[in-house]
Amino acid sequence: MKTKTAILIVIVVVAALDISAAAQANAQPIALSIFALDGKGNPATDVTLGDLIVEDGDRTATITSISRDDRPLRLGIVIDKSNSQRRSDVYKAAMQGLNPFLKQVMRPDSDQVFFETFDTTVNDPTDWLTAAQLGNAHLDVQPGGGSSLFDAVDLACKQRMTGQSARRRVLLILTDGGDNQSRVNLDTAIASAQQTGTVVIALSTREQSNVYQRQDTAGVLKRFAEGTGGFDFDDIGAKQLPKVFAQIAQLLDAMLQVTFVSETSGASREPHRIQVKPSSRKKLRIVAAKRYFPSN
Repeated sequence: MKTKTAILIVIVVVAALDISAAAQANAQPIALSIFALDGKGNPATDVTLGDLIVEDGDRTATITSISRDDRPLRLGIVIDKSNSQRRSDVYKAAMQGLNPFLKQVMRPDSDQVFFETFDTTVNDPTDWLTAAQLGNAHLDVQPGGGSSLFDAVDLACKQRMTGQSARRRVLLILTDGGDNQSRVNLDTAIASAQQTGTVVIALSTREQSNVYQRQDTAGVLKRFAEGTGGFDFDDIGAKQLPKVFAQIAQLLDAMLQVTFVSETSGASREPHRIQVKPSSRKKLRIVAAKRYFPSN
């Protein structure tokens, strides 16, 4: 009887070791773009391995590296030209400020951008453009029609951000957050960004005095930002836009890349809940996506 018990224990131990080894074999490194902010809200680039914890589902992942995210930038500019932009001073100022902003953030030898506009329907995104090709982009940004914001984000991610591995993928959406024409909902649009590893930065063109705009859409832009590890800039005036564009440029320049390995990361292609947070460093805030897809 004792002999049988000993054999059973050995078999269970060996089986456990085999399962652990198989899990480690399935694990694959995941690279995630994040932002780190200090106590004053400024980008922090001196973050070390010991400053972070990555929780992948209900397990703590092993962080293998953290560094400045210097990968080529793939930037999408999604422009809301629906009727709600009519008489918006913020919208007009944003259109004027885009070109100087892009010249500031795009490196001529590696970075690329595309443009996509939408109103009642979504116009096809442009081709990828280098900084030298920006003059080739001819966009109709005259406001008119309904708004299909969610469709626009969904299409931009699926048509332009898919297959952009080893790249920083960022969507800058210029909109008041209203939507009355999309076929997909907000959750689907956020999931498309997460599935392609795309960070969404939302710049609101909403003005309280603009009768063409709904005033209950701030939560939409916040959800885009929080779900994808980005930022939303709301309640801003036209005169503040140069400062906001400069702040976005600073954030893009200070993006970090954290690479981690988790036993759950190779198990399936289903989305994984993730939380990246400070370990013990005081006054450090981490901005990162809430979910990732192992296939990215």
